[in-house]
Parts: sequence; structure tokens; C-alpha cells
Amino acid sequence: TSTMIREDAGNAENQKLAAYNAFLHELAKEKKTLIADLNADMQAIVKANAGKIPGNVLTADGVHMNALGNQMMATSILRAFGLTDAQLAQARSAWNEIPDAAQLNVKANLSAKQFEMLREVAARQKKSVDDLVSKEVSKAIDALVSGAGK
Repeated sequence: TSTMIREDAGNAENQKLAAYNAFLHELAKEKKTLIADLNADMQAIVKANAGKIPGNVLTADGVHMNALGNQMMATSILRAFGLTDAQLAQARSAWNEIPDAAQLNVKANLSAKQFEMLREVAARQKKSVDDLVSKEVSKAIDALVSGAGK
């Protein structure tokens, strides 16, 4: 089935999708085929996280999946194919170790002077500003998450 739009089950787009998804369920039943109910799985995860996590849970922008949204879709499809909870847990464990699976869109508001200084540091390291900042953000995230359990 189709995933949600803007992680809000009550919006007009999702109300339109409800009829489409119902049609897909009926078609799958008629044709005796498997169906992966991505919409129901997405709604359940979004509802379970309502008020707990600010911003989007499974999407980067309300439509396009983030790494966790991709895992939700893969899990739904594999479950429809008949994988067991143990097999899904094993797959999820492997997915969580994939490097570069999640991207952040980080904004940095800099003065022109700060940007010029940053560009000079990057040039000395033979890197672009984006590559330098990405590496430093990754280091900061590693430090943040390693201290999260404390």
C-alpha cells in the first residue's frame, strides 16, 4: 500500500489514499496475492511515537523516507513474504550497521567571515567545506551518542 503523506493520518491527502489503499487490499484479495500494508505499518509507528519525537519519525520531509522509514518499508515487505520476527530482527540488526544509511540536512548560519575562515581550513586539509563540516558533524554525533548512555 501507499505510505502516508506528511505523517499525519488525518490530512486530506491521506484521506484520499485510504480509498486507494482499500482498493489495493481488495485487488490483492481478488487476485490471491500477498500485500505489504506499508500504510498501516507507517501509521502504527507514527502513532506510537506521537509526542515523543519532535518532527518527522520516518520521513526526511514528510514524504521521502529517512533511514528508519526505509527499514519500516523493507520490514513490511519481508513480513508479507513470510519472514519470522527473528529473521526480521536479524535483518534489522544488519541494516543498523550499514554506513551512510542516514543523512542529515544540517543548516549552519555563518557570517561571510566565518565561511571564509572555514573555507581556508578546508583548503589546508584539501577538502571542500561540505566534506570538512560533514566529517566534524559526524565526530560530534559520535561524541553525543557515546555519552547518551551516561
